[in-house]
Amino acid sequence: ASDIYSLAVVAYEMLTGRTPFDGNSAKELRRQQRSGLETRPTTIRRELSPEVDHVFEKALAVDPRARFVTARDFGDAFYSAATVSLLVPSMETEPEVAEDVEIVHYPECRVSDQPVPVSPGEKEPEEMSEKLVAEKIAVIPATAATDSEDEPAWTRRSPDLIAEPNSGWLKVAGIAVVGILASGIVGWYYMVSEPAELAYQTTNNAVQNTNVGEPPTSVNTIVPPLRRNIPQPPDTEFFESSRQNLKGDLIRNFVGFMIYYPKDWKVNGSQESRSAGTRGKFLDISKATSEGQLKEQMLVSYYPSKGTIEDDSEKFPQMLKETNETLKKLLPGYQVVSEGRTNVNKDWPAYEIKFQGSGTSETGERLVVWGRRLFIPAARPGVRNGFEITMLATSYADGVHSVDDVGVRGELADILRTFEPSQNF
Repeated sequence: ASDIYSLAVVAYEMLTGRTPFDGNSAKELRRQQRSGLETRPTTIRRELSPEVDHVFEKALAVDPRARFVTARDFGDAFYSAATVSLLVPSMETEPEVAEDVEIVHYPECRVSDQPVPVSPGEKEPEEMSEKLVAEKIAVIPATAATDSEDEPAWTRRSPDLIAEPNSGWLKVAGIAVVGILASGIVGWYYMVSEPAELAYQTTNNAVQNTNVGEPPTSVNTIVPPLRRNIPQPPDTEFFESSRQNLKGDLIRNFVGFMIYYPKDWKVNGSQESRSAGTRGKFLDISKATSEGQLKEQMLVSYYPSKGTIEDDSEKFPQMLKETNETLKKLLPGYQVVSEGRTNVNKDWPAYEIKFQGSGTSETGERLVVWGRRLFIPAARPGVRNGFEITMLATSYADGVHSVDDVGVRGELADILRTFEPSQNF
């Protein structure tokens, strides 16, 4: 954490020509550090994006736990934030600065080896045409995002370089291996000679304290599902999300995944957000009847997450509210059927909203739209974005007769079964 802090100080000075904290005494310097970054880079270089400010505020946080986990995280976040700027200054020109800010050039930058101080009811159906229903469904956006939650995604991890071991560490490692083997032999002997019924312990269970009268403590071990090797189904196309050619909110909030879809489905590809309060889509695929009426559709986007289903639980009521506000404007007779936790492909915990809407065509035929929206966190604490999957099916879909059939029957079911999140967060 102290290395990240030092790296941010150097990066800040290289970018702005001054240090982030300039107290005249050690006491004044510590006070400024505890108060947080007051002179933001955008006040010195106006062409920078506000995202740059957010990156430095995190990297220079007084609490080490609030900083980036690795230098790679900081580098990726800084690069993404810097490329948001519409104006990229030339390396040969002086940066633009505010008139009331003096740029101080320092001939040498020294990083102190001292530790950084840390302070302790269903509506009546509306009249509408089949064409209008299809047009409205085709433009359903992802749930609106609040400004406070629209943060860059620093989701990639880079393995640490392998250091050359010295002889001392080799001896320690050898002793440790011998100790582990001895412990294993003793444990095996105990299990053989004293068989006992072993209780399976879940990843989120209560452990009783030895001190009488104290409440049990909770042990939370987050173990993401193992990556599946999915053979490609016949007559399908393969899709894997990539940072290449992405722009706007999609590159800043990138999430990786792979999926297979039938060859006869239409692909709209990635679509970044073009208005405030909305989120772009990494993938938009759909299938229609020969007359052009929508049968089924899937949209894959992102949502601001804290990494796990438990940490995101406080966000889900707001997600439900935003989904309702968005879809009420698009689907006649819109109503929520159910909401709550579920599992996707057996292993991935998720929060789910089931909804439906209906209308009457010009010929008097009742047209129903059923839908499911899934919020799937990455199952890794601290990952800033999760997966948002919206699935839609209409009365024209084969084998779909209720909202409970969406993603369970029909072609959407086959597609959802192949959805596999990336392991690189």
